[in-house]
Amino acid sequence: MMLVISDLHLGYEKSNTNAFYNFLEDYSTKLDHLILLGDFFDFWRKNNSEIVLEHERILDKLLDLEAKNIHYITGNHDYYMLKLKERYTDNFPFEVKKNLRLEDNGKKFYFTHGYEFEAVQLEPFTIDMYEDFSEKMCFSEDVIGGVAGQIWDVIQGSDIKEKLEKNPI
Repeated sequence: MMLVISDLHLGYEKSNTNAFYNFLEDYSTKLDHLILLGDFFDFWRKNNSEIVLEHERILDKLLDLEAKNIHYITGNHDYYMLKLKERYTDNFPFEVKKNLRLEDNGKKFYFTHGYEFEAVQLEPFTIDMYEDFSEKMCFSEDVIGGVAGQIWDVIQGSDIKEKLEKNPI
């Protein structure tokens, strides 16, 4: 059995942390794979260590799940997890990767957060440039990340998105 969780953006004011915690409280199925599929945390909008400390009870609940394997696939808002894993290899409770291939009960799966699809729309920027940007944004905290989030919310909720899709910059 697999459980895949994506885009919680813990640390962002619009994240529904309590609902997710309640879900974990009620979850009792044994898992072969727990897959955190990117943007579990939102390091773009708040201090990284504060976010992790504020959500310690959720992390504890995740680690208490009966999961044989826990996989963390980075998204653009938590891209820095790759560096944290690299720095604290011996003390990290799960693997962290950009993507994951799994075989379960004879079926093959490929998991990726998908920010790469967003990045290709930003030509002439490359995926490496976008990943570098994403890592740097993980240190932007409240000010820059908040402004970037507000701009994104405006774009998502207006005809600007449609215009950008028709006439990319």
